[in-house]
Amino acid sequence: MLVARARRVGRPLELYSDDDYVTESEVEMVQRHAGFLGIPFQRRSFESLGGPVVRGQWLVTHDQAPSVLGEPHPGLEVSPSLAPAMPDGVFVNLTRTGVNKGFAVRIIAAEYGIPLEEVMYVGDGFNDTPAMRIVGRPIAMGNAEHVAREITPELVGSVDEGGLADALERAIDGAR
Repeated sequence: MLVARARRVGRPLELYSDDDYVTESEVEMVQRHAGFLGIPFQRRSFESLGGPVVRGQWLVTHDQAPSVLGEPHPGLEVSPSLAPAMPDGVFVNLTRTGVNKGFAVRIIAAEYGIPLEEVMYVGDGFNDTPAMRIVGRPIAMGNAEHVAREITPELVGSVDEGGLADALERAIDGAR
């Protein structure tokens, strides 16, 4: 469905497996995103993806985001996110229904035997909110979207101001 839509409307789509990434788009935003990920940009056919698709992602501009978010994506979680390194774009993350950052935090915490009440999660976007809602200590970055800030009164600096380091220092100080 996503591949057909991307090809039909000419919208940039990235597909990810556990260890591979592919896009058919050559738009400048996609090329910058590859650099942001630290991988060389290479246009490849969607069919060349190694392994099953675990996540898709539309890369759109802010004015395109509302219509993309309004499109049907049956069987998929749809969550927009922003990246300070790419302020002109919106990443519309697509995962199987029920698979989100909250799902991942539950699995990791269980694997380490840590109760969710003892987990700290630092987030800044809509896609972080499923995890922020289930942990004992959610923290919002200074650059966080309104929806993430609403979950917690605890705020640290922005990404560019070292907010994550602030949060980690708070956690270490609190553990002493």
